[in-house]
Order: sequence, then C-alpha cells, then structure tokens
Amino acid sequence: MQVNIAQSRRGNLVISVPRTGRTWLFLVSLVAAIGLGAASFFSAFPQWARLGGTLIAGSALALFVWRLLPSGRVEFDARNGNVLKDGWRVARFGEIECVQLTERGLGEQALYVVERRLAGGALLFLGYSKDQIEAASAAARVRGAVGRPVEVAAG
Repeated sequence: MQVNIAQSRRGNLVISVPRTGRTWLFLVSLVAAIGLGAASFFSAFPQWARLGGTLIAGSALALFVWRLLPSGRVEFDARNGNVLKDGWRVARFGEIECVQLTERGLGEQALYVVERRLAGGALLFLGYSKDQIEAASAAARVRGAVGRPVEVAAG
C-alpha cells in the first residue's frame, strides 16, 4: 500500500505522499531533454564540453538527491478547512471538486491512483495502491475529511 494515512496530534487526516509521483517523471524527462540539448550544443562547441559535463552531472545528482528526500506530508486541516502540503496551504476545502480514484493499467498490472481534484482541474497526487479496496478505502477517508464526493475516472 502506497497511500500512507495517519492522524496528526490535532486529529487531522495526514497522508504521506511519496515524492516519486508525477514530479519524478517530469524531472527525469526535463533533465534528459536538457542533457540531450546540451550534448548537441557542446558537440558544436567542444571548448565548453567540460562545463556541459559538469551541468549534466549536477542535474543527475540533483535528481538522485530529490529521490532520496523524505515523503511529502499532506494534512487536511478540518478546523480551518485547508489542505496543507509540507506545512504550506495548497487549497481550501471549498476549492476541492472531488477526490478522484483512477485505475491505470490492466489486470494484475493495474494501479489505483488517489488524487484530489480542484475546481480548475488541477490534481494533487495523494498515493497509489495495487489493491483496489485499499485505494477505495483511502479515497473514502479523504472524502470524509474534505466532505467532497469520490469520482472514479477511467485511466
């Protein structure tokens, strides 16, 4: 189970969100694109190749460090009606359209992703599970915390 749910000292629902969600994929893609562009540039200007190698190695090291960072923490502050991520307010309960449960993949390879969708369409990744019942249970707990419905979306 990758949707790690707990309760804070104040009684709020807290979810530990792995930093390897979409952000990880985005960062890898970004570094790969920049690396390929830099390699092309530095092949045309070999005198800058050492600087390019340093930039590419530094970017790879930054990705490695990002991967090692502890999980993020999403807290549903019932008293103030806020969603906090790592202590920063990211949304008010009133801005949340629904809790979204999405099945991605087929058969035994399926993952069930739990996200919170804002009225503007933005999604906040909360976690995933290979077990549909565990993911549905996590989505129901978030629904109970924010008072919004759970929607099942096609992957």
